[in-house]
Amino acid sequence: METNTINFILFIIGVSFFFFSQIFLLIQGIINLEFYKNEDRKVIVERTLFEQFSEEVYKSINTPFTNYSFDNSCNFDNQLKMSLNLDTFYDCKDIYSSDLKEECRNNIVANYTKCSPGSNNEGYIFNNKYDFLNYEQRFLTDERIKYCQYFSRYNQQITKIDNSYICKKGSQKTYEKLLSDSLPLKDINGIENNCKNGMQKCGILDTKNNILCLDSCPENDVKITSQDNPIMYQLYSNFKYEQNKKIISSIILSENQPMSHEWDNYIRDKYEKMDEKELKKRKNLSPKDFGLVWNEFDDTYKKLNIKISVDEIQKDNYIINFVSSKYNTNQNLSIYYRNYIGFKNSEELNKFKENFNEKDPRDNPLYKLSSSNHNPIVTITFSCILLVLDILSLIFSIILWKKENNEYNSYLLILFFIIDIIYIIVGIIIIIIHFVKYPKIYIDMDDRMKSVLDLYNKRTFLSQTHRIISIVLSFVSLIIISINFRKSENQENQEILNNE
Repeated sequence: METNTINFILFIIGVSFFFFSQIFLLIQGIINLEFYKNEDRKVIVERTLFEQFSEEVYKSINTPFTNYSFDNSCNFDNQLKMSLNLDTFYDCKDIYSSDLKEECRNNIVANYTKCSPGSNNEGYIFNNKYDFLNYEQRFLTDERIKYCQYFSRYNQQITKIDNSYICKKGSQKTYEKLLSDSLPLKDINGIENNCKNGMQKCGILDTKNNILCLDSCPENDVKITSQDNPIMYQLYSNFKYEQNKKIISSIILSENQPMSHEWDNYIRDKYEKMDEKELKKRKNLSPKDFGLVWNEFDDTYKKLNIKISVDEIQKDNYIINFVSSKYNTNQNLSIYYRNYIGFKNSEELNKFKENFNEKDPRDNPLYKLSSSNHNPIVTITFSCILLVLDILSLIFSIILWKKENNEYNSYLLILFFIIDIIYIIVGIIIIIIHFVKYPKIYIDMDDRMKSVLDLYNKRTFLSQTHRIISIVLSFVSLIIISINFRKSENQENQEILNNE
């Protein structure tokens, strides 16, 4: 009787460990289900960043470095494309103030939408006499500015400013080549580095503050005078290469600081044709959303002291779906510029290229993790089935212990032992496959993009953390069941000897 009680207690402990093991597996399934199926804003941002990561970096570092000329005509392939962030919005998510109309509360609303209580739904009509987009005037007349975040969103690319093009000319160099010849701005002692082998310092190459070292700094060309075109002349002066001045590889025209991340196309939609609901989630991301995982705005973009009106932009470029009543054509946009998305050195750039296929933005661990075909429902269902079996085992063990039926006890121990060991083997295989397919990635690069890698590293571990705990608990359960099994076996052998 005493031996049976000890065996029963051991079995109960073993079953309990396995029970908690399956609780952790169930939690893992729920966490993964939230990542792949949930509507949570943070999850949407996270998955979108994973999908877009490779494309965003390659788009920057694949921009050729060359001389530029500023002219009235230019071959299309040689035109520098600039992003136009023309549409402006108020992010009133989580704002429920009665100072706003009900349809504007907890919502993102276009700038031309009227949100003051009692106003009609026709929206504002902008004209040359009333600059409604002026910040000071908005603060006095629009309640949204008090509660909601004002931001601009990408519309399209344009090629002309003030009736002139920025034209690429001459030989073109790759970022990879430039990085191999570059040096950090400062050494480990904080002293500024100088280029080697008689090369000249021609500016700051990238967001990692590497020095652009060349045999001779490029001389940009302007074919217009400051009187003819003051805007282009000012822009030209900013393209001139100087020792500690950032080079220009990307330009955005916007009323507001660019968001932390902006894209002109969405990779999943390009290759997989997402439904409108899923695509809208990604297109409607706001600075507040990006702030959930990193910074709201991209501070690697710097503002030039140059303003250009919407009217001037619209005259020189075809703007898709441009409705004059929705825009104040007198509104001035600022010009923001950035150098290359940077890597510490060529070794770190090679790490990036090893993990991210340049020819296919989907062929990388981040995109695959975000778009995985894995269905967490399978994990949840499997854990629930094992929980039920565990509870049934507990019930049968109580019944058999009271009856002192050693034969059935042994069968139950064997069955539980087999289930436990199969679960452990399968779980370990799943974990190994996961981390082979989605390894942690450490690259010393631009802080903004590195934050996405850190988010991925956290997610790839989080998607298996509770499974690992589950396997450990199951292994403890297996050890206890094994001890119990041996005790039962010894007891049976002893009983056989006594009977003889």
